[in-house]
Amino acid sequence: MFKHHIRAVLFDLDGVVVRTDRFHELGWVRLAEAHGWDFSAELGHRLRGISRLESLDIILGENGLAGVSDADRTAWAEEKNAYYREAVQGIDETDVLPGVLSFIRELRERDIKVALCSASKNAPEVLQLLKITDLFDEVVCGLDITRSKPDPQVFEMAAERLGVPNFHCLVFEDAPSGVEAARRAGMKCVGVGTAEGLPEAPVVIPNYANIDIEALLDSARPFRPEPHGWRLVEDQFRPRRSLYWESMLAVTNGVFGVRGNLEESTPGVESYPATLVNGVVGYTDYQYMWKFPGFPDRGHCVRNGGEWTLVELWVDEERFDMAGPGLKSHRRWLDMKAGSMHREFVWETATGVRVEVKTRRLASMVRRETAVLEYTVRVSQDCEVRLLTRTVGKPRSRHFKEAEVVCREWGQREGWTTGHFESLTSGQGIGYAEQVTANGELVSPLVAKDEVRVEFSRALKAGGSLRLGKRVAIVTELECPRADLLTRAVNCALTAPEIDWLFQEQADFWERYWEKADIVIEGSALDQLGVRLSLFHNRQSVPEDGVRSVSANGQTGDNYGGHVFWDTEMYIIPPILYSEPERARGMLEYRYGILDKAREQARRMQGKGALFSWNSITGEECAHVYEASTAEYHLQSAVAWAVDRYVEATGDLEFLYAMGAEMMFETARFLRDRGCFVPHKGDRFCLNVVCGPNEYSCGVDNNAYTNYLAQWHFRRAAEVFADMERQAPERFRELCARIGLEADEADSWQDAASRMYLPWDEALGIVPQDDQFLGRDPVDMSKIPLHTDVRSLVHPLNLWRMQLIKQADTVLLLFLFGDLFDRETKRRTYEFHEARTNHGSSLSGCIHSIVAAELGLAEDAYHFFREAALMDINDLKGNTDGGVHSACLGGTWMALVNGFGGMRETAEGLSLDPALPEAWSGYSFPLVWRGRRLRVSCDSESRRVELLSGDPLDIVFASEEVSLKIGQPHEATHAKACALG
Repeated sequence: MFKHHIRAVLFDLDGVVVRTDRFHELGWVRLAEAHGWDFSAELGHRLRGISRLESLDIILGENGLAGVSDADRTAWAEEKNAYYREAVQGIDETDVLPGVLSFIRELRERDIKVALCSASKNAPEVLQLLKITDLFDEVVCGLDITRSKPDPQVFEMAAERLGVPNFHCLVFEDAPSGVEAARRAGMKCVGVGTAEGLPEAPVVIPNYANIDIEALLDSARPFRPEPHGWRLVEDQFRPRRSLYWESMLAVTNGVFGVRGNLEESTPGVESYPATLVNGVVGYTDYQYMWKFPGFPDRGHCVRNGGEWTLVELWVDEERFDMAGPGLKSHRRWLDMKAGSMHREFVWETATGVRVEVKTRRLASMVRRETAVLEYTVRVSQDCEVRLLTRTVGKPRSRHFKEAEVVCREWGQREGWTTGHFESLTSGQGIGYAEQVTANGELVSPLVAKDEVRVEFSRALKAGGSLRLGKRVAIVTELECPRADLLTRAVNCALTAPEIDWLFQEQADFWERYWEKADIVIEGSALDQLGVRLSLFHNRQSVPEDGVRSVSANGQTGDNYGGHVFWDTEMYIIPPILYSEPERARGMLEYRYGILDKAREQARRMQGKGALFSWNSITGEECAHVYEASTAEYHLQSAVAWAVDRYVEATGDLEFLYAMGAEMMFETARFLRDRGCFVPHKGDRFCLNVVCGPNEYSCGVDNNAYTNYLAQWHFRRAAEVFADMERQAPERFRELCARIGLEADEADSWQDAASRMYLPWDEALGIVPQDDQFLGRDPVDMSKIPLHTDVRSLVHPLNLWRMQLIKQADTVLLLFLFGDLFDRETKRRTYEFHEARTNHGSSLSGCIHSIVAAELGLAEDAYHFFREAALMDINDLKGNTDGGVHSACLGGTWMALVNGFGGMRETAEGLSLDPALPEAWSGYSFPLVWRGRRLRVSCDSESRRVELLSGDPLDIVFASEEVSLKIGQPHEATHAKACALG
């Protein structure tokens, strides 16, 4: 197991390790003087990072010297080199960049490999002169390469020599050509210098002071957000990270999500100021050269339903620009305690006016159709302030080149501007209403075809302020008929309170939530931030309306198209289910609402029952990579699993009989028809040509996770069949008649369960992933990039034969059905599979943490917990700019509660066995189970459980049978150590 994401750091020489760039420039200056050429400092900067001959050609071109012979070019290049070598003989420790050598030594102490990568042929001599050659594991210079930067050859050669995949290499560079070379090599990069000089560098540092080396090795960035208890803070504006912060600071409410964009447009800063409307889609046709039965006809993605957060600011006719010289300070933050996003900045105009701006916004969790933006300007002296806010009539979406949502009609109703938006390819409508005020007074809009503009100005005295308030209402055809969209939008807007009350109402909602759900960690502010951020984004994504669900990015972005996967049932629901169990029902009702689509999909696949689509919003399958999506039949059992967990946790038999049982039966039908009894396997029931959670292994026979889960599914469906027949006979008969289900079919589920083929390898004493896995080609994991999906790097026919795992697959089985295996089997199975896992999915770390914690593998447990908890904070996958990873958010809760907290549900009831990671001094978490509310805590001295509300409850706590009553907390008294491992 590699502890860090970054395993090798590659340094350029000139301007990065030493200031030899000045010696190079001196050589060029002397050459230019000797030949009467012009040479400027700006020209010298352009020569950084490229070869001698390429530099000479640039100088000749700038001086209008064409047709120079190769002999002259070579002679002049050698002349320059002689000047350089003469000058560099005087190099000493004062020419080394401050802090870089101690930084390199610290990297080496952490077993990080280090290389020097320079286009200069003199690099080895420079290192020898400074006596620092031995600091580098490898030196690649102009003597080794044939192509100069921006070609990536120098970096790729270093990575190959070090034996580290490019994906895990980090480059320090001071030249634009070097930054581009790192990008082409697929490596991370940190610029050394200024943001203006390195505009393409993802992040730039002026020097090596104040580098957070843990953050650097985890995230390839020399800093992390400063951990605040209840705030995620961007304390310095970095243009290259703008999209990332838009996702992280998004405010959502399950119905729509407002990304955390800057209000003002800034040239050169990429932005996606979307309001993503859950359930509203756009379609795109798939083009196949050969189309086979069951292939989806089209794909669909969530739509951007509006760009309404745009504001421009002028003071005395000077326009504010984030990239301008007058910006003095800037902060943005997500206030998780109050459920709102905030921003503050100070701008000094060319005429000396100090302008303080504060903004705040929310997407209401109480009034799910309502969102608010407030923009307040305060000035230091008399001036005129002008504000303009726009609402775009053709909002763009990342998955479509053209505007696929348009406003069909603007209008006015009762003081509100209305817009009837439509997604062109799906025909779905959105009703929109907005109102803008200036210091509380209504301002009239200017309505054009493609946008609404509201502009106003005020003359302010010193210390005066101007506040823009913008309230919007968004409703869709999922809530009401198309003809009523605008009426409903306006009614929602009219019944909403004023802005200050909306913020107070939002804060009250979140206060109630945190009372029920907050997890407290003592000893690590960063871990605390990661856990709270996971809880916050997970909760604000839950729609609760029964017609929508939570997608892979919530509503913070559309990287995954707004699609709902198995993630929702297996990872996103648990934190909700065990803190606010009633809120989980809506996501299961959504599944029931698309059950007919699942039946259609089963028929398309020439099967029976219902086959829920692998990734979808509307219920239609839109995954065209069928071998890794359609074949993941374990989704069907995941839906049944979530239904059962919900009913078990809540006792909601009404839901079970009205919706849940039908879903369990229809998906069991599909799986029973999909599998068969195979004589070669001793007449065992087999599920062949499937894909488990490991999407690197497609078309396999008897994936262990899929088979064990299907076995449970068959047995539970048969039990529900018998229970419903006994307890709700009339509803049972109606359901059976409606779907044509008879007793012998339920008997066949039991038969399949009892004769299920369950993979086992006697020689290794493990549960193998599937029938083929042990016979596949072994893989050198040191050459496989971790934390990235390698499907884009390897041809499927090469990938499918590798003994390589994308994410927790068999390890997930060990968690869900841990009571079926003894401890030694779990240990062997875990160690075998984890050693072959590249954790290419954000769902992987949390499950490995849970099983590692159970096995007492302290280092693994905490490492994988942090991988999950800091997934988006570290931007570990490099794609958080397209939205946070919703399943990983839920998995973070699971890693703490099921992992460190040891929570399990068994046939006997609830079991808890808390253990404490070494990095913490304590933690506590709430839990709701069967109508009781508990709080579990653990520190270095004791483990404690307390019943906060509900009837007395018998549980197993720290291996003891305990009877809990309100007011009588139980503390573990036996001698087992609290420390994990």
